[in-house]
Amino acid sequence: MWDKLSAVFDLENPLMRALGTAGDLIMLNAVTLLCMLPVVTYGASLTARDDVLWHMVRGEESYIVRSFFKSFKKNLKQGSLMGILFLAAGMLLVLEYEMIRAIPAMHSPLFYAMIIIIAGFVLAVGIYSFALLSRYENTVPNTIKNAAVLALAFFPRTVAMLLIVVGFCFLYAAFFQFLFPLLLLMGITFPGYLCALFYDPVFVRIDGRDEKQAEEDGHSTGG
Repeated sequence: MWDKLSAVFDLENPLMRALGTAGDLIMLNAVTLLCMLPVVTYGASLTARDDVLWHMVRGEESYIVRSFFKSFKKNLKQGSLMGILFLAAGMLLVLEYEMIRAIPAMHSPLFYAMIIIIAGFVLAVGIYSFALLSRYENTVPNTIKNAAVLALAFFPRTVAMLLIVVGFCFLYAAFFQFLFPLLLLMGITFPGYLCALFYDPVFVRIDGRDEKQAEEDGHSTGG
């Protein structure tokens, strides 16, 4: 009996690990929402969230709050600027959509399809951009450019992440009164965690390529 109880409460037990991850996501969700409140800092907040999440995916959990604020402070300027750029892009797409609705001659499935495709691509680039900024030091333009390349190069993963983000946004909008507690608990971090499961292998490939290139450079220098 005691053996069974100890097995249940073993920290390596899948159930206990899942509960531990859920607790970390709840804690991370709280600080992410808090730092998003000024709005202009939402990009830095998402960057810090992604920094913690890909470490969690790799099993490198540390102090959640401390790691978050360390990354938030480090990426405050670039993350906030990037967030403003994507916010502006989103507002332009909304204005474009309203313009199409206001002009009868533009009421065509083709125009609506173009808006959806462009919006999807912008969202995908945003997902990759904040994740890249959390992992690699680069300028904002180069980070966005690299994110666009990755969004196209790893298209199946991109589609999966878009389905996750859009799906959760739809659920929150459609069942807000029921899912509001979930939104407060882990509404931002849980979809982000699922996305991290898809983009972290991309990071692994990038890291491997960079290490191989550095090794080759070292050999050529030594030779």
